[in-house]
Amino acid sequence: MRRTTITLIIASLAAMSVAGTVQARPTRIQTIVLVKSVKKFRTVDTDSNRRLSSEEFATAGGNAESFDAIDANDDGGLGYWEVVRALITRMRNR
Repeated sequence: MRRTTITLIIASLAAMSVAGTVQARPTRIQTIVLVKSVKKFRTVDTDSNRRLSSEEFATAGGNAESFDAIDANDDGGLGYWEVVRALITRMRNR
């Protein structure tokens, strides 16, 4: 499980770097945000299928409008990358 978390963090940082949202070396704050997002995702994903259903999202405090906005591929579930993309967009707009 720890290896999976580390792999997700590294992959997230690499994807963000490619997208031009971070420098070549991530800051401590960016790393902390990604670690917390992985932990939060796992906490909210109660059935451990690596996807958030609308019910799981609502239980975590989200609403249907936000769920639909984050669900980029309209498959009725949120994968980790969809959630990360939404977090990046939210951070950019602050």
